[in-house]
This record gives sequence, C-alpha cells and structure tokens, in this order.
Amino acid sequence: MLNNEFLSIKPTTPPAPLPGFWTGTVGPFLTTLQFTESGNGYMCHSGATNVISKTKYTNGEIFLQGGTRLEVINLTSEKLVANSPYGFGSQFTFYPDDDLNNASIYCGKELAGS
Repeated sequence: MLNNEFLSIKPTTPPAPLPGFWTGTVGPFLTTLQFTESGNGYMCHSGATNVISKTKYTNGEIFLQGGTRLEVINLTSEKLVANSPYGFGSQFTFYPDDDLNNASIYCGKELAGS
C-alpha cells in the first residue's frame, strides 16, 4: 500500500474489553486479533495461507502493518464489529476468544505465547 504510515502510528490504551483475543471471519479467512493494554497487538489469519502481522489500536481504529485499517464501530464484551473503509467497505464481527478455541490451529499456536 502506498503511504503506509504504520511505523508513525502511536498506539493508545484501548477501551475495555478490547485487550485480549478476538476471532471472526474476514472473507475466506479465519482471523484472530490480539490486543494488549498498550494498544499493540497482532492479527493472524488462516486460509490458503497462514499470516501473522502486527497491529496498533488508536482512537477507535485498528491499524494493520500492511498499511490498511479497520474502524471499530461497535465494541461490547460479546462482540467487536469493525468496518473496512476501503471501496464499498465491509463489516466484520469478531467474538471474544481468550482461550483461542475458535482460532485456526496455526493462529492458536502462534498467538498462545504472545
């Protein structure tokens, strides 16, 4: 992505209940997000390939290391709904998954020690 500003993004303390693990589907990918109290975290997804990358939370948005972002539009203890602002946009729903029971096998193993 052009103008990737990931390195200049300063994470902020996310609101409760965001710190922890969240699993949902993004297109054909089973995706798990992980956030720490500092606002840093990871995104891991599995489909045809397995990928883990860094994330940063700041001011209601999740920034991905590839230069894209997701807007948090609804956050409760039961679900995280995020919107992709690109093109026609898409909404993705993630559910709490602190035990990584719903994560893919790859993501569960990769994120268990984070």
